[in-house]
Amino acid sequence: MRRANAWVANELSQNIVKVSNNGSNVYSFTKYSGSGMSDPFGIAIDGAGNVWTANYGSNRVVEMNSSGTVISGSGYTNGGTVNEPYDIAIDSAGNAFAPNRNNTLTILNNSGVAVEPPPFSGGGLSLPNDIALDGAGNAWISNYNNRISEFTNAGVAISPRLDTRPAAQ
Repeated sequence: MRRANAWVANELSQNIVKVSNNGSNVYSFTKYSGSGMSDPFGIAIDGAGNVWTANYGSNRVVEMNSSGTVISGSGYTNGGTVNEPYDIAIDSAGNAFAPNRNNTLTILNNSGVAVEPPPFSGGGLSLPNDIALDGAGNAWISNYNNRISEFTNAGVAISPRLDTRPAAQ
């Protein structure tokens, strides 16, 4: 069985860390920074092995290859459609989904171009945090208001799906 490397977003150090797959020496980190890396929170790996980070502090999504080299044209801001992204998820086609703290969702194609019309809103987004994609490519986003929002892979908002607060006793 092949063991992969681990990638960790490191907000306080303004970088991401690639941890060697041998697991024998936790100090064998390689740090990657620059090109709009500021307060990276979310991190995802696409099917080509490229590393995408959501950078809250710079209003950017940064894409790097598996060696940590920033991909040409990265530092995606797309005319202000990326706004304090906290997390990122990649679908099977290589599209990146980034929920923004201004209650919107940015979808970037695998070249980093925003899917039109950006950004997407609705669906009960309220200071969105984390994101996950299901088998159909729909985005499920957790919100600060204890609700979960769902968007189709085309960015169409579906009503808030779930109140995550405990039921009254």
